[in-house]
Amino acid sequence: MSHDPLFEISIVQARNLLIRKEISCKQLVEYYLARIASMDLHTNSILEINPDAIEISEQLDSRFDELHHLPLYGIPILLKDNVYTHDEMHTSAGSLVLADWIAPHDAYVVEKLRNAGAVILGKANMTEWANFMSESMLSGYSSRGGQVKNPYGDFCVGGSSSGSGAAVAANFALVAIGSETSGSIIDPSVNNSIVGIKPTVGLVSRSGVIPLTITQDTLGPMTRSVRDAAILLDVISGEDPSDPYTSIADRPYRFTSMLDSARSRVFRVGVPSNLGHLEKEMLEQFHIAVDELEAAGVELVHGIEIAGLAENWDHEVLRHEFKKAINDFFATLPNSIPVRDLTSLIVYHNQHPELFLKYGQNLLEWTDETSGSLEDPTYVERKAYNIKHAKELAIDSTLSAYKLDAIVYPETVGSDLAARAGYPLVTVPAGYYASGGPFGITFSGTACSETILIQIAYLYETHTQHRKPPIFDR
Repeated sequence: MSHDPLFEISIVQARNLLIRKEISCKQLVEYYLARIASMDLHTNSILEINPDAIEISEQLDSRFDELHHLPLYGIPILLKDNVYTHDEMHTSAGSLVLADWIAPHDAYVVEKLRNAGAVILGKANMTEWANFMSESMLSGYSSRGGQVKNPYGDFCVGGSSSGSGAAVAANFALVAIGSETSGSIIDPSVNNSIVGIKPTVGLVSRSGVIPLTITQDTLGPMTRSVRDAAILLDVISGEDPSDPYTSIADRPYRFTSMLDSARSRVFRVGVPSNLGHLEKEMLEQFHIAVDELEAAGVELVHGIEIAGLAENWDHEVLRHEFKKAINDFFATLPNSIPVRDLTSLIVYHNQHPELFLKYGQNLLEWTDETSGSLEDPTYVERKAYNIKHAKELAIDSTLSAYKLDAIVYPETVGSDLAARAGYPLVTVPAGYYASGGPFGITFSGTACSETILIQIAYLYETHTQHRKPPIFDR
C-alpha cells in the first residue's frame, strides 16, 4: 500500500504531517476509523469506538497554536478494555458482566495520555479477565467481544492484550496500550509482529485498571516500532500517589532521547543454553536472530545458564492476589452490577452458561478456593520464593555472573521469570516462519533497565527491519 501516505506511519511522521498542516487531527482519526470499519472483520480486535473521538480531534485542530507542541498531539491510541475511561465508553475486562459499566474516572495513564494530546480512539478486545478464567480458553476470546484473530493468518493471536496487538499490527491506530501480568504484552506483540514493552512494575501506574494481581500487573506500550514504544513510555511512566508501587518512578525517564546514543557503547547480551525443548524452526529462527544481533554491534555471551528457567513454577501468588484484587474491585461497583465478589461472579456465570461458559471457569473456581488474604502462609511463602528465585537467583545473579546488560530469548521464553521478578521486557519483530507466522525476540534485564533494553532492541530493529504488514494489506 505504498500509495497510502498514512499506512504504517510512526508517531514522528504523523506529528510532522500535523505540524506542517498537511493533515488535520480530524483527518488522521477518520483515517483509522475508516480502516477499522472496513477491515476489522479480519481481526475482530476492536470492542468499542470512542464516540467523542471526532469531536476531540476537532478540538485539537482548533487549538493547534496552543497544543501542537505536545508529544502525542493528535495521535490516535487504542486502550485495552481493562483500562478505565470516564467518557461514553465502557470498561469490562472483556466480560459481559461489565458490558454496561462506565468507569467513575480516567485511569492515571489515560489522564497522562490526554494531557499529552492523544486521542483515545477506542477499546481493544482482550482475553476475558486477563486470561485467568479458564485453562482451556483460547487467547483473545471474551464473552463481550468474541474471538480476536491474528491479521497474519490462522495463527495464535497471543493473550491477553490480544486486541491491542492485532489492531496495531493491522494499522487500526498508531499505537496501543496493553497490560501484562505474565506475558500478556509480550505474547501478542510477538504473535502480531510488533514491538511490546513490559515495564518494571511500578514504572507505570496501575490505578484505574481492572486488576489481576498486585505485584505483577503493569501497563505498557504496543507499537510498530521501538521509537514509538519509547515515546509512549516517556509519556505514561511516572509516579502516581494512588499507586504506591510507582515510588520507583519519582524521577522523569527519557527513553526516547537515549535511542540515538545506542551506538555509543557496546552492550553485552547473554544467549541462554538451557532453553528447554523448542521446536526446530523456532530454534533455527533464534540462531539467525542472534547472528543478526551480533552483526548489529552487540557483544554476545553464548551458553549462559539461568537458574529456574525450566522450573515448573506454580501460580499460588497469582491466585491469592487475584482473589484479593478482584474482590476489592467489585466492592467499588454500583449495585446495578449483578456481582459483588469473585464467588458471586462464578455463581452468575453458572446461571448464564450460554453467555459465559464456552470454555468453563476452572481458574476462577480454583482461585476462589483461597482465603483471599495476603497473610495466608502459602501466599507469603510463595511470594518470598518468587522474589528470591526469579529475581535474585535467576535474573540478577545471571546478569552479574556473566557481566551482562541483558539476556535475549526466543519469543516469550523467559517472560514468566521476569513477571515474577517484576522486571522489564522488550520484544521486537525478528522475522517470520515458513508458514508466514511472526517470530520475535525478547530482551530481559534487571529492575529499571528499560533504557538499556530499548537501546538494544533499537539497534536490532534498525539493522534488520524485519516487520512487514499483514498479508491482507500487502
